[in-house]
Amino acid sequence: MASVFSVIESRHSVRDYFSYELKREEIEWTEGLFEKVPVVGTVGRLPWRLIPHSPIGSGKLYAPLLEPTSAGLVEYGFQGEALVLKLTERGFGSCWMAVGRAVEKNAPAVIVFGKEAGHTVASRLSRAVFKSNRRKDLDELLTHDSLTPLPEQERVLNAMRAAPSAVNKQPWRFTVTESRLLRVRRAGGRPDWSYMDLGIVLCHGYLAALELFGSARVTRLDDEHYQIDY
Repeated sequence: MASVFSVIESRHSVRDYFSYELKREEIEWTEGLFEKVPVVGTVGRLPWRLIPHSPIGSGKLYAPLLEPTSAGLVEYGFQGEALVLKLTERGFGSCWMAVGRAVEKNAPAVIVFGKEAGHTVASRLSRAVFKSNRRKDLDELLTHDSLTPLPEQERVLNAMRAAPSAVNKQPWRFTVTESRLLRVRRAGGRPDWSYMDLGIVLCHGYLAALELFGSARVTRLDDEHYQIDY
C-alpha cells in the first residue's frame, strides 16, 4: 500500500478524461470501499453510491444528504476525500463537482473519476481558471496565536495544505497548540462548499497523522472548529 503522503502529493483535480468503461472488477472494488470509509463525527457512515457512467469521466460517487447541516457537510467532505485518495492510489483521476451536468439530486457534490486524458489544452485551461496549481504558503494558513510547528507536525500540515477546495480558496486556518494537537477552523467562503472543504482538509490531516504517529482522532468543537490529536 502506498504512503498516504505520496498519494496526497500525486492527487490533483482532473477535468479531462479518456473514454473508458469501468470493468466489473473495478466497480466491485470501488463499492467495497464504502463500508470501510473512515467517519469523522456522529453523523455516521453515509450511503455512498456508484454510478458507472457519467457525462464527465467514467463514473461518479455520491451520497444523498437530505439534511445538509454543517456537521453533515463536513462528514461528506471527509468521507468523500477518503474515497478520492483510494481512487488516486488505484490510478484513477478524480474531481469534486458541486455544479454542472454530473450533479445528483440531494447530493451536495459528486466525485467524478476515470482515466486522466493528460495535459490537454482543456486541462491546462481549467487549471488556470480554478488556480488549482496554486497554494498559499503554510505561514499564511497558520493563525497568529499558533505555535511554530515541529518537523513532524509540518508534514501533517503540508498534507492538509495540499487539500483541494472550491476554486482553490483554502477556506481554513490551522493552529498548533501542542506537540500532538492541532486545531482547524473554517475561514469564510460559501457555507455549503466551505464546510465540505473543511471535511476534506480534516481527512488529509487525519490520514497523514494516522500514518505518521500510528493513531489519530478528529473531534468537533463546534460548527466552525475541529481538532486533530494523535
